[in-house]
Amino acid sequence: MPFFTPGVGSESDALTTFLRQQCAQLRTTAHGLTTEQAALTPTPSALSISGLLLHAAQTVHGWLTSAARAPEPTPFEMYPEISGQIGLTDMHSGSEVPEGMALTEILAIFDRAVSSIDEVGARIDLDAPHPGPHGPWIPGDIVITGRWVWHHLISEVARHAGHADIIREAIDGKTGYELNFLADGGTEEEWAEQAEAWGLE
Repeated sequence: MPFFTPGVGSESDALTTFLRQQCAQLRTTAHGLTTEQAALTPTPSALSISGLLLHAAQTVHGWLTSAARAPEPTPFEMYPEISGQIGLTDMHSGSEVPEGMALTEILAIFDRAVSSIDEVGARIDLDAPHPGPHGPWIPGDIVITGRWVWHHLISEVARHAGHADIIREAIDGKTGYELNFLADGGTEEEWAEQAEAWGLE
């Protein structure tokens, strides 16, 4: 079952593996949904699973790309071009889903961002300072390095995977264990047996 992060052998291995794992957990919340379901906002928040996938894709690719450029700064004017590398043209906070964009297209954008983790990540110096410019929401006294960027992304995607878990459960009652089991090729009938064996039902 892909619910747990595989074992790791080094710091760089741990950083890429844990980020990819959290991305996988976020993606799994969309398993079996239609485009319309993935865009639903069934909680008081304006967040949707589709919106979170787009936001996470942009955040992961943007931060890693800028960190790989360090110590060269990445001006804000470059970010539309960086987002365009994975197929995005606008900024996404987790609530915006372009009209007419199918879930298959959203997942393809997300997968492009995830597929760049190893290649772009290999160019990041963990100790190199990240010169920014940074958004006004980031405190000015934080020393941002390549290592900080990795840990920030792991926590950011994990937080949004949790948001998506709650949204998915509100849509059809499915939760993380079941979705991981189904995404790994199991059937609903097999899950019912497994859940009973684990004492989850």
